[in-house]
Amino acid sequence: MLNKIRLFLKWIWRIVIWLFEARIFFYIITTIPAVLLIFYFLLPDWESRFRISGMVFEVLGLSTVALGVRQTRQLFGRTGFFDNIIIWIKRCPKYNQAVNITPLSGSIKIKTHVAGIMTHSPSTKALTLEERVEKLEKVLHEKDELLQQTNKKIDELAEKTEQNIDVESQNRTAADKENSDLIKEAASGGILLESIGIFWILFGIVFATASEELVCILFCQ
Repeated sequence: MLNKIRLFLKWIWRIVIWLFEARIFFYIITTIPAVLLIFYFLLPDWESRFRISGMVFEVLGLSTVALGVRQTRQLFGRTGFFDNIIIWIKRCPKYNQAVNITPLSGSIKIKTHVAGIMTHSPSTKALTLEERVEKLEKVLHEKDELLQQTNKKIDELAEKTEQNIDVESQNRTAADKENSDLIKEAASGGILLESIGIFWILFGIVFATASEELVCILFCQ
């Protein structure tokens, strides 16, 4: 018996979660009788109740669509329509606005190059063969050390460049994923709000334009 009660409670909890997932649908559906109920107490006849309720549904639908567009623009860092109007109004030029003219200043740089003439005078002392070989070996040793240092710098630069490329690739991958998630969120959220708005606009058009016909269909015999 206790197990059956536990299973029943778990099933009830799953039902609650299942219904909560469709909360937006219930919100859309319950709005229609709620509006009709409000105007049922405010207005005397059904024709005016349907007509004014239709107008309210149209306003709700247009507002929901506008909200969806606004949220989509905000997700991508864009200002809204009314924000653009406010910014445009603030940029209206004043009648007595002072105009500041900043003169352009330029500078001319003249570079002079001094040519130096270097003259090599032959050594007064003739070098022997052993001294020439020793000097040549010293020069070759210096060149070899310079070449090794250059190769080492090239390897370090290549390694650093490869690391920078890896970091840039990771950053680009993360940015692409973020943009993809942002596009999905904007598309899903905007489409959902626009669908809700279209649903309410549809009911608003029917109630506002065919209020007399609805009264005849529902209450006339």
